[in-house]
Amino acid sequence: MEYVRTRSLNKGEKLFHEKDASTEIYFLRVGTLLLLKGDILIGQVKPTCFVGGLGPILGSSRVASVIAKTPASMDVYNGKEMMSKLTLQSELGSKFLRSLNERFDMIRERVNDYQYQYLEECMKVLAVHVSEKRIIEKKLPFSDIKLVRREVEVAFSQLLTRKDAVEDSAALSRMAGQHSVKEKYEKSVATRFRTFSPMDLKPYKIPRIDTFTDFRAAALSIAEKSVTLIRHLSDHQNLGLSRLGSEVSLIEETMPFAMREQILKELMLGKYAKGSLDEFKRTVTEFDRTVKALAEEGGQTELVLCPIAKKFGLDEQYMKALQAKWKEFLTK
Repeated sequence: MEYVRTRSLNKGEKLFHEKDASTEIYFLRVGTLLLLKGDILIGQVKPTCFVGGLGPILGSSRVASVIAKTPASMDVYNGKEMMSKLTLQSELGSKFLRSLNERFDMIRERVNDYQYQYLEECMKVLAVHVSEKRIIEKKLPFSDIKLVRREVEVAFSQLLTRKDAVEDSAALSRMAGQHSVKEKYEKSVATRFRTFSPMDLKPYKIPRIDTFTDFRAAALSIAEKSVTLIRHLSDHQNLGLSRLGSEVSLIEETMPFAMREQILKELMLGKYAKGSLDEFKRTVTEFDRTVKALAEEGGQTELVLCPIAKKFGLDEQYMKALQAKWKEFLTK
């Protein structure tokens, strides 16, 4: 089956947006693309693989957005025609299903990562209530609360298997009951996260391709499960959780270096401008020297500035500013 044309993207250019019409399927030959649900990064894809197949399979609009992390080029296929001609036996059909499988695994892993980030926060909430109860019962000075809380968090963290989020969530509830703080714990979690709870990911596995009777059945099964998991990611956008470390790195690598450098320099201006001019000049000089040294080691275009922001005590402010600029960057 022949592709109808080729397409090239510059860094930061959108291939398509969520809810766009799904008329085409792409075969990535050069470059790296990022997949997004809203402004949450699902992950990145590299050559050679198919992109944009979910909408044509399901006959729906785009369920996610795709942006070029690096300059990219691809073959463009007519989505409807491709879906009518691919078979399990064809080489192109096998490549297409492998791409769908890899994408599904990526999405599932991202959902799992976010669910455990949620559970870590729940564990910290539980540790607060248990620590306060322990301070009162043992008549310890309230100044010991941080030490007691740290000990409780370490103990509870070891209880999380990090293999099944639903079971670990239930384990935290049982632990709250054992420490007689279940009502407080559940109320705090409901206030902090509303009605969110982990999704059972055990049913979300892809059977071997050779168990399917035809291409359409195989593609539809993978696509439907992938879309359900992508929708689940939307729940995380409203929880107020911090970005995953892997997501922050991808955001930094995608946004132009000059834009990120400007964000950090403006934060430094705000922090150090109130001091002496000499101190400010020394700080900016040190910053420029640090950036230059790191750029020479790894290349400036993908230089991550979070470690530098942390060195200057600006990591939290930088992350907030970076996320705000990221949302603005995605709408252009």
